[in-house]
Amino acid sequence: MLYLYNERTRTLELTATLPLSRASGEAGQWVHAVDPSADERAALVAYGADSTDLDHSLDPDEPGRYSTHGGSTVVILRVPLEASEPLDRTEPRFLTESAGVLLLDGMRVLTVCRRPCIVFERAASVGPALLRPWPLIFTFVERAAERFLEHLREIDAAVERLEDELNASLRNREVLELLRYQKSLVHFTNALTSIERLLARIERHQRATLTDDEMALLEDARVEVAQARELCSVAENILSQMMDAFASIISNNLNVVMKVLTAATVVLSVPTLIASIYGMNVLLPGQHRAWAFAVIVGTSVTLAVALTALLRRLRWI
Repeated sequence: MLYLYNERTRTLELTATLPLSRASGEAGQWVHAVDPSADERAALVAYGADSTDLDHSLDPDEPGRYSTHGGSTVVILRVPLEASEPLDRTEPRFLTESAGVLLLDGMRVLTVCRRPCIVFERAASVGPALLRPWPLIFTFVERAAERFLEHLREIDAAVERLEDELNASLRNREVLELLRYQKSLVHFTNALTSIERLLARIERHQRATLTDDEMALLEDARVEVAQARELCSVAENILSQMMDAFASIISNNLNVVMKVLTAATVVLSVPTLIASIYGMNVLLPGQHRAWAFAVIVGTSVTLAVALTALLRRLRWI
């Protein structure tokens, strides 16, 4: 699907055709493509996009990078996405995917991604600044960093919820759930690190052409990304240690249950032994007495209680 930025409404509006050709050279235009079809890809190529750049932008595993060729500039960002309900509990809860930003003829901007991404929708609300390409790119980076931070807060809330469940858990379900979030944090850390390198490369190559305002936007974007990366790194380290600790907790909880069951088996073995002896088909003391049953039951209960008290005194249960 193809979208065209409307400056008046500050939104991306669905469009069937691209109003400008490459030869027009009109500036201040933003075209956004989401999983373009073959016909839409042909229209984008006619608009001025390089087919190889489109392939790189639509490759979900393409790393973040910055390059220039043939008068065009290509910026590949890693943006966060929330995964659809995975079939496997070990699949990451959140993912990152590549999104391409192509600067055509110096001014026109084309963004390409495989799936709808809220980063671009939020960036559209900025307004007139989007008529210039570099402020637009830095806006994308800031919105991506904000989205990373939102997902980090969701992960923190989910981990806190799992903490309460893990304290009394004997299953692996909660640990596997933590593993999903840990994988997400690894993806986030790698994506944010690549964005930091991308911004540093842009500053190196564009320092002479960027205005003071654009440099300020670049610095703001860098601060946002650095903050998200630091928080992500801290969360990743904490979660890694928590997984080790909770694996031990689950093992300890299982040991406690096994200890109680073993103690119960030992205590119940005493009445079982007495009942087995007096169940033999041989002559036994007091078997013809009226009080025999009461004495056997009382003795069994007394020995079981005494054995329980001994185990508790030894702190075995």
